[in-house]
Amino acid sequence: MKNFAYLAISGALFLTGCSNDDTTAIKKDIESLKQQKDKSEKEYKSLQEDNKSIDKEIKEKQSEIDTLKKEKEAEIKAQIKREEAAKKKQEAIDRRNRLIAKQKAEQEAKVRAQKEKKIAQARNKATMPNTIAASTNGKIQTIKSIRNVGLDFNDAGMKTSINRIQIFKVTDMPKDQVVLFDGETEGYVLIYEVTAENTLDKPLYYNNIGVLDLGDKKIFSENASFIPPELQESSMKKSKNNYTEYAPKEKTISYKSIAINKEDYKKVETGKALLFIKGGVSQSQDMNDKTDTQSKGYVIQ
Repeated sequence: MKNFAYLAISGALFLTGCSNDDTTAIKKDIESLKQQKDKSEKEYKSLQEDNKSIDKEIKEKQSEIDTLKKEKEAEIKAQIKREEAAKKKQEAIDRRNRLIAKQKAEQEAKVRAQKEKKIAQARNKATMPNTIAASTNGKIQTIKSIRNVGLDFNDAGMKTSINRIQIFKVTDMPKDQVVLFDGETEGYVLIYEVTAENTLDKPLYYNNIGVLDLGDKKIFSENASFIPPELQESSMKKSKNNYTEYAPKEKTISYKSIAINKEDYKKVETGKALLFIKGGVSQSQDMNDKTDTQSKGYVIQ
């Protein structure tokens, strides 16, 4: 503004020494300068208003940003709190599950120990464990007992041994009650103890069957008839879904039975019957490639 006033005064002084035409031109210039000044001032004021509006808008936006920031921080804190609560809940569930698993394992170990003790006691008795009396409702008598049988058989990684044999005579059975004796009221039951062991580091599949060869006919062993449940092979196996599967290095000591009628028992008495361990070991579950062999025959005397 001072510069403009200086120019105006200088112009006025200058005009005193100029002609009329020059004076007119100078006046026009001065007027133009005034107009430019007014325009500049208006533009300046407009810019000031715009700046105020922009400042207001910035403040409003900043307020929105601050609000959003606070909401986001609150949301993050809430999420962290939820995650911590979920983590604590999961940790509590995990602790509970571990405790349940521990208690279950301890209970299973206790039951297993009791079962093993019961089995060991049963094996050590003079009379081999059986359910013949309960199954036949007849009277039973032990007529033959053989220890250290020594019938061993190795087949494709399965090691099978018959360790002990007992033969029981059953009398006074209700007629037509026991299917295995064809309805007769008198018969015999051969029970043997067998150890089966998978010696390989991979699963094997094997039926673990014995067969009594009478010459004109063969009688295959039963894994459940006349055998207490805890001494049946199926209850000892690691696999509960496949009876024939033996896990790597798995070993079982179970009992099998063979029902013999009076006529067939005469061949046993005269040494004409042979007891075999059947082979049939496979490395596949479908047992398509199973072996076709059997042990040497054992004469029961």
